[in-house]
Amino acid sequence: MDMLRMKIICSAKKGIFFDSFYKRYLKAFFKKYCDDDLFVFSDVFPKKTRKTDSGFWAIDKIAFYFSHPDVETLVGLSLRLLKEKIVINDNQKLGIERIDFVKPKCSKSGYLWSPLVVVDKNFKPVEYEKKPEEFSELLRANLIDKYERIFHRYPDDDRFVFLFKNNFEKKIEGDLVAYIGAFEIVGSKILAKVAYLCGLGFFNEDGYGMISDELYVWKR
Repeated sequence: MDMLRMKIICSAKKGIFFDSFYKRYLKAFFKKYCDDDLFVFSDVFPKKTRKTDSGFWAIDKIAFYFSHPDVETLVGLSLRLLKEKIVINDNQKLGIERIDFVKPKCSKSGYLWSPLVVVDKNFKPVEYEKKPEEFSELLRANLIDKYERIFHRYPDDDRFVFLFKNNFEKKIEGDLVAYIGAFEIVGSKILAKVAYLCGLGFFNEDGYGMISDELYVWKR
């Protein structure tokens, strides 16, 4: 698997408002051109921002990331992005300024660029601080499932352990419990690659579980 993802940059000189449901619109666009759900995308990162009770204003420039294990899918989607605008609510569209193809490092230490969600077989949220071992094991099983869908076989190395470093932020998003923070992973390099390319945890196609070896999107 090639370690490759898209960095999508949009202009927001006049300001663009994102409500709390903006990821639904991003997912709807990506699903039009992806035949599966093995993709993940990050939160939207504005250069400047102003928060409100119902969302936030993005000012100057916006960046967000999209990843899929198949390079041809990435290239095809990039061509679509340059021709079309992404609707983000009923009144606004994102015009793409530039698309960069970037190679993330498959680091064992990283950061969540969109919230991490873990659920059990009954789709009930599993909370890291209460059940860290179950949380990690469900992440491992989920990555093995993604690997089998990509390669149609069981991985040669199935070791995987996840833990948060220091403090983390916990969010309640509807029925989901989501986490943001720095993490460490131990074990199989190929499962780590799957996590970077397809997302870590559950509901990646909804914009959950994108990870990065870097903390900042906009360099300080």
